[in-house]
Amino acid sequence: MGFYMNSVNMFGLPERAAEFQLNYTETQGPYRLWNQDMFDHPWGSTWPLYGSIPYLMGHAESQDSAVAWLNSAETWVDIFQYINSQEYGTGTHASFTSQGGAMEFFVYGSTLGPKAVNKALSELSGYAPIPSINSLGFHFCKWEYNSAEMLIERSDNFTAYGFPVDVLWSDIEYSENK
Repeated sequence: MGFYMNSVNMFGLPERAAEFQLNYTETQGPYRLWNQDMFDHPWGSTWPLYGSIPYLMGHAESQDSAVAWLNSAETWVDIFQYINSQEYGTGTHASFTSQGGAMEFFVYGSTLGPKAVNKALSELSGYAPIPSINSLGFHFCKWEYNSAEMLIERSDNFTAYGFPVDVLWSDIEYSENK
């Protein structure tokens, strides 16, 4: 299903290792929405990191618009720019292609700015809860083979050098058989 937005500045479709503003996909291929943990994450890729949120927003000087695509199947999003098209004017066409599931989506628009569009999404999906206090501090995590002695030494070094660490945790390699 395709959506036209009167904007050339497109944002959303997190989580990926790329710029905040989305690129058009004519030359790089579509954005893939599928939760996965695939290392290495090449910079500028349209492939997802650990999660994906099927929310696309267009921002223009006079208006903002967005689409929330509610489908949990693997999905691809193509983004094409229209420049002074006789039929559409200047804007962006976004095409969502899902492998299955129901076709559910919500379309938002506002002339009051991007906050109004995102507020409408939050009223539909719910507001994010207040994070736990420890999540607001500095976290240190390292993907490597760790031992308890290595973590204690690293913690002691942070203290010795006056570097505050609120949460020190290990990636999956610390556990036996993962």
